[in-house]
Amino acid sequence: MDRYPIRAEETNIQNVFNLVFFSIFLAEMVVKLVGLGVRVYIKDRFNVFDAVIVILSIVDVSLTYATTADGAGAISAFRAFRLLRVFKLAKSWKEFHKLIRTIGNSLKDISNFSILLVMFMITYTLLGMELFSN
Repeated sequence: MDRYPIRAEETNIQNVFNLVFFSIFLAEMVVKLVGLGVRVYIKDRFNVFDAVIVILSIVDVSLTYATTADGAGAISAFRAFRLLRVFKLAKSWKEFHKLIRTIGNSLKDISNFSILLVMFMITYTLLGMELFSN
């Protein structure tokens, strides 16, 4: 929710929520690691994905509070990957799983058309630049 101008209290609230959610995700990972063990934890791809998100969050939080300047701005972009945790619902929510499968199949079907469309766009862009540049 970056925008200009943003009030300092909104930034502080966002930082607090970031720490709360980071703590929840970290606690979930630790509980799963202790409860399942490392071997069983790694066998599930969703757990590995969660571990990667938590590790990126650790880097984000540590760089955010280690630097006084806004040098960790690029790393904080990894916060968006937390939204991909919604796809864990596909395991238990059958309609959502069906929807994701349908979207995946549709993307396979339109991939050739998309490549052809991009080629036409590039060709006509170059042609337009050549014809109308002066």
